Amino acid sequence: MISIGSENEDYLLLDFSVVTKDYEISESKGLVSVIGPKRMNYPKAITLVDCIADVVNLVFDKKMGGK
Repeated sequence: MISIGSENEDYLLLDFSVVTKDYEISESKGLVSVIGPKRMNYPKAITLVDCIADVVNLVFDKKMGGK
């Protein structure tokens, strides 16, 4: 998910962009986010957030006895 400026729910983030992705470990859910300027490198931020969320899922799934 990407929210830019006024799309952010929190007024403190009006001058920023937020790129997020959910992750799930067993029954716990979390969120990986990057907060940056409105003119950030979106393709790089999206790739980074996706990669980190995928690695978190993979690492914790293996520790919990999954795949």
